[in-house]
Amino acid sequence: MLVRNFLLGWSNSFHYITKFNCPMKSLPGILIGLAAGAVLGLLLAPASGKKTRKRINHESESFFKSLQDQLQEGLESIKDQYNDTLESAGSTTKDAVKSAKRRANF
Repeated sequence: MLVRNFLLGWSNSFHYITKFNCPMKSLPGILIGLAAGAVLGLLLAPASGKKTRKRINHESESFFKSLQDQLQEGLESIKDQYNDTLESAGSTTKDAVKSAKRRANF
C-alpha cells in the first residue's frame, strides 16, 4: 500500500509534464518504473548485504547514466527547436525588410 501511494504521488506530481509536447515527457514513467523495479527487486530477491550494496551501486550508476543520456537528448532537441525557430524568424524578418524596401521605392 505504501509503495502504491508513493508511486501514485509521483505519477500525479509529474502528470503536468505529459500534458505538453515535451521532449522528455517519458521521464516520469521511466523514473517510476525504475523506482518500482528497485523496490520489488529488493523485496522479492533478497541477497547478502555485500551483494545487495554492489547491485544497488551498479543499478544507481546505470540509472543516472540513463537519466543523463535522456537529459542530454532533451537538451539537444530543445537547442535544435530553438535554432530552427531563430532561423525561421530571421528569414521572415529579412523577407519583411525586403518587402518594405520595395514598397518604399515605389
